[in-house]
Amino acid sequence: MESFFNMVPPREATPKAKAAAAKALEIDPNLAEAHISLGYASFTYDWDRAAATRHFDQAIALNREAVMNHPYYPFYLTVFGRFEEAISVAKGAVDRDPVSASLSHTLAVQLALARRFDDAIQECRRTIDLDANFAVAHDVLGGLLAAKGMNREALAELEKAVALSRGAAMQLANLGYVRARLGDRVEARRVLEQLEAASKVRYTPALAFAMVHLGLGENDQAIASLDKAYDERFNRLAYLRREPVWDALRTDPRFKELVRRIGLPE
Repeated sequence: MESFFNMVPPREATPKAKAAAAKALEIDPNLAEAHISLGYASFTYDWDRAAATRHFDQAIALNREAVMNHPYYPFYLTVFGRFEEAISVAKGAVDRDPVSASLSHTLAVQLALARRFDDAIQECRRTIDLDANFAVAHDVLGGLLAAKGMNREALAELEKAVALSRGAAMQLANLGYVRARLGDRVEARRVLEQLEAASKVRYTPALAFAMVHLGLGENDQAIASLDKAYDERFNRLAYLRREPVWDALRTDPRFKELVRRIGLPE
């Protein structure tokens, strides 16, 4: 989970998580949760579709309910183009526990990745109604508003996300991206300085720098940072084909090559 929340470099955290899950299966081969963890690592770290499918199929055979209520499974479905199924699974989990802000957030993200922006915005607002201090929900809502060109409205949500997360790198990056899109290049560059300072004392994903550079129209620097994120095996690269923030790079041959190297489906 440390890698999932970008607290520790993936190359440090994920192999340890995989080893722990494999050890758990040696002790008890019927642990669905271990297969779920290995399935998540397979598509976000190893970029191995076959292994991810194998682990999730095994987990479903062992404990279907656990898989259907786990956020990793709809993310897996979405990455491999099964958008409506991912939304259905995430919505089913919400229906079973309608007061869970975490499950609502998972549904909102599946809607966002399926490019159903208005539905995703509505679900984000429901998440925030359930938990007004859910920093990542404010961050996702801000990104969705920006995707619709509503940058001023996005800014308010992203400032909340940064405050609630105490300046977490990806929330800062989203804020810097939107400030750049609004023409406030001074503040966007200040975000880059903050990220650089943070990188001296803790793990700061290269993807965060890529977002701000992209907002500034610095595509070469954005691609260079995405290449570093590739070297880091950063988990959000699994969603590179779907996140709207990267739309400006879709026709760039270097971006297409990065997608190819990750092995994401067309």
